[in-house]
Amino acid sequence: MRDDDAIQAIHSLAGSLKDLQQQAAQQYLPIVDDILRTCSRDTRHI
Repeated sequence: MRDDDAIQAIHSLAGSLKDLQQQAAQQYLPIVDDILRTCSRDTRHI
């Protein structure tokens, strides 16, 4: 693999990871908000 190809592959992977992180944040936000709003101490839920 040439250096340019490797750099492009790393860049693509980093973009995919960023997209995945944003998707996870959107999905977990309502759950985290609920835990904070209710002051839940349920360790299994948290």
